[in-house]
Amino acid sequence: MRTVALLGLEDEVASGAIRARLREVGWQVIHDPADATTASIATTDATTNATANATADASADASADVPTTRPDVWLVGGARSVAAVAAIVERDPAAGVILVTGEPSEEELVASIRAGARGYLVTEVDLDRLPTVLTAVAGGEASVPRSMTGLLARALRDRPPNRLRAGDRLMDLTDRETEVLGLLQGGRTTRQIADTLHVATVTVRTHIMTICRKARVADRSALLSLFKR
Repeated sequence: MRTVALLGLEDEVASGAIRARLREVGWQVIHDPADATTASIATTDATTNATANATADASADASADVPTTRPDVWLVGGARSVAAVAAIVERDPAAGVILVTGEPSEEELVASIRAGARGYLVTEVDLDRLPTVLTAVAGGEASVPRSMTGLLARALRDRPPNRLRAGDRLMDLTDRETEVLGLLQGGRTTRQIADTLHVATVTVRTHIMTICRKARVADRSALLSLFKR
């Protein structure tokens, strides 16, 4: 059964409808601050523990009782939803996060995608699409309202990427990946990078793996060798 964690939806007008729709389509809610019975399904996964702890610090809407298992998808709403998205993705770059809002906002859409969200759901018009959006994001795809895709494409196109040359290759990195790479080039260890950026070591390893994938190399040693050519 696919799992979903809810964060900051207490203030959303459609929160009751969202919960009902999740039950209809068979998604298990493993965390919902409005329902204490779903508060904790424990595992020992270090990545998910770090992700869970981060959300409580980053969002005023986050509960102190956070899930200790990694959900397939996060549904995030509330007044500080973009900050919560950024915190989740910071600790777990592979997290599938959907920002939920009652009214569409161009600024919020762009900010949420830049923060790392893979989905944007407007409950006033998109609630029937919830199962499709959940499945897409859980599968690693992006899902935004069709009416807003043109705007998003223009906004992201107009923002210059962190484009670096590694040997004969060009890489487009996120701001955080650029920071990690710079520290790695400076001879820092995984633990030292984690301490500098105030994140978990598993998060740093995930960033390094992502950078290696973009550079098409097997490991950090091969990555660093590209910059010595």
